[in-house]
Amino acid sequence: MPVMDGCTATRTMRGSGVELPILAMTANAMAQDREQCLQAGMNDHIAKPIDPDLLLAKLVEWVPPLDEARQAAADPAGSVPQLSTPASRAEADPSLSIDGLDVRAGLRNVANNHEFYIRLLRGFVSGVEADAVRIVRARLSTGDRDGAERAAHSLKGVAGTLGATRLQGLAQTLETGVREGSEVHSQLEAVDRELTQFLGELNAVLPVEAGDPDGSGGEESVATQAVPVLLAALENHRAEWVEISDTLSINEVESFGNRLRELGETHHYRRLVQWGETLADHAAMFDLDKIVAALGEFPQLIEELQSQQPA
Repeated sequence: MPVMDGCTATRTMRGSGVELPILAMTANAMAQDREQCLQAGMNDHIAKPIDPDLLLAKLVEWVPPLDEARQAAADPAGSVPQLSTPASRAEADPSLSIDGLDVRAGLRNVANNHEFYIRLLRGFVSGVEADAVRIVRARLSTGDRDGAERAAHSLKGVAGTLGATRLQGLAQTLETGVREGSEVHSQLEAVDRELTQFLGELNAVLPVEAGDPDGSGGEESVATQAVPVLLAALENHRAEWVEISDTLSINEVESFGNRLRELGETHHYRRLVQWGETLADHAAMFDLDKIVAALGEFPQLIEELQSQQPA
């Protein structure tokens, strides 16, 4: 979290007399991480990847129920909330039979949204986590153990979300070893073998989509006549970008990403489409670290467009 972490924020709020329920939602799943959160004054701890049904159960446990009048106004039909949806067709899709991938678990983590899950799998192949072993080695070679730990931590979290449970476990062991200052050569080798095999199988079953033969993601430039219009639209969004970068409201971030994606689609600007889609995906997965990183690229989007303006 920006400025202060969750434990510090919780201690500050508890010290100010705030009594509302506080639940940690973090990729740090070790017993000591949970204990640290509870000692800071939190009520409970939810480890990533987020199980939607567990999240709902925790909310039901800790959020005070509405009185009858407010409940009727909020839910006049009296429906029962449910985060999980019926199992997706991906579970029965033989093309997703990948060694080390628990498709059922991965789908559960994204509320059985098949299209979103496939997009996450494709994104993993080209994402920074696919290069995690090289990054960890590079960080360690310069003495940057914190950077190496973050890279292993990110790989662990993404692997867990996808349902790549074996890779998740190996990344967890690597992360722990880096944090404790241990020699992690064997852990790196194990992660490298598993990650290489997993990426190879993903590439085999999810090849580049038709219409994008070179894997470039489509044309990156925008029509010359559309550049000023698109630039003006992005500048109009700058104040909103500043605000959500400060508040990091998940719903607002996801909405912002989707609207920027639609703007990119309107003007056939693939770069903006991909950025908006990625930002919305990070929000959907409650990944604050990646939300912050993606939001930080917004000024660069404007600079790239400005470079495309005719002289």
